[in-house]
Amino acid sequence: MAKAIPHNALLHDDNSHLYCEMCKEPLHDRLMQDVIQLSIDAVREQIALPGTTAQMWAGARGAENYRKDNPNLGDKPVEELRVKGIEPMYEKALEEVREGLTQYPIQGGLDLRHEDGSHLMEHIFRNQTGSIGTSRAAIGKFILDNNIKGHTTQSGHGMSLTKKMWGGSEDTPTWGCKLGSKLRGRPGSVCEGCYVDSLDTMRGDHTQKHQARNLLGLANPQMYAAALSWQVGQTGDNLIRFNSSGDMQGSHHFGILADVAKAHPEKRFWLATREHDMLEKYLKGGGHLPPNLSVRVSMNSQMEPVHNSRQMINLMEHPSITGSSVNASHKYDVGNVWICPSAGKTGEEGTCEHHNCDKCWDPNVVVDYSGHGSARFHHSLEEREKNLAMAHEWWTQQQLAEKRARQESTPNLSQFGI
Repeated sequence: MAKAIPHNALLHDDNSHLYCEMCKEPLHDRLMQDVIQLSIDAVREQIALPGTTAQMWAGARGAENYRKDNPNLGDKPVEELRVKGIEPMYEKALEEVREGLTQYPIQGGLDLRHEDGSHLMEHIFRNQTGSIGTSRAAIGKFILDNNIKGHTTQSGHGMSLTKKMWGGSEDTPTWGCKLGSKLRGRPGSVCEGCYVDSLDTMRGDHTQKHQARNLLGLANPQMYAAALSWQVGQTGDNLIRFNSSGDMQGSHHFGILADVAKAHPEKRFWLATREHDMLEKYLKGGGHLPPNLSVRVSMNSQMEPVHNSRQMINLMEHPSITGSSVNASHKYDVGNVWICPSAGKTGEEGTCEHHNCDKCWDPNVVVDYSGHGSARFHHSLEEREKNLAMAHEWWTQQQLAEKRARQESTPNLSQFGI
């Protein structure tokens, strides 16, 4: 990886003095990307081509391009076709992303908003374009045109919107999951039959390319952080999710998302991850988690409760960190775990809004996603275990009913003569 000189260059009115340490030529990118990104650029070229999503989906996951090479296989899931190695272009692009990501301070600490409340991205936009205005459409186009990160046109703010969850979400493709790519092929793991990969909405051309742009943007982390913080500021949502698809790319990645959450104290953030070691390294490196960021660390195996892991127990001592499990409700005492009311359900019942539930954003609650992943695990439960699982579901529904009753209660209006 070739660094630029000076190494810590981020924003300058005049970038002509910057040059590449490898080829001694002027800096390759006018937005001062501090690393040469050969494979990243190759993936970006593929993203720009129409009709390349199936090839990218297969090549980045080590599967055959089933639409091109095996037309008779129809819609058979890619997971059943894992017969080739990941194409080197994607492996090298991930290496470049993860190396570039280390430029961000592991402890975070970047101020992504000016003291007057304006966003750093707005100042970057003016600096680089000479524009006086800062319209949402112009900045969104600037983010896309300069490969800073993804900016979907399917929402006004540029972040993803999922049918299931509240609010906007930031995501990366599952082919970038470091641990998840290994767990995907392990029977009984939480990544076996990946939930995201099973959704047709996540496999579309627009979604895949948007997620890939997010992932590649992490190679220039300061610019990525500024853009993401600006996008969050454009949402009218009070609940934001990180990693609705994909996972963390390194311990420095936590620093970015913590700084974004810190820049928006009026909002609540939920960060889902399986990368226990990365989180531990971030905290040991002096990383800070703001109180409005709930980090929910997942167990690696289905039917495994959070208290089975000493590392998980230690991490959960932090007030902003909690855990989650999959199909393990029968291994908790009643009242000690929240059963996701929408897990395993479809249609309106499969949404958080239908159940008026926002527990994923609560760092004081362990959530079990009973019904996610491989349903066959439920069939192996003994009668006592099935009864305990049902007791958890009943307790959760009681809590939701009490919440609805509180919200629907009518205040005393007699003082107004009503």
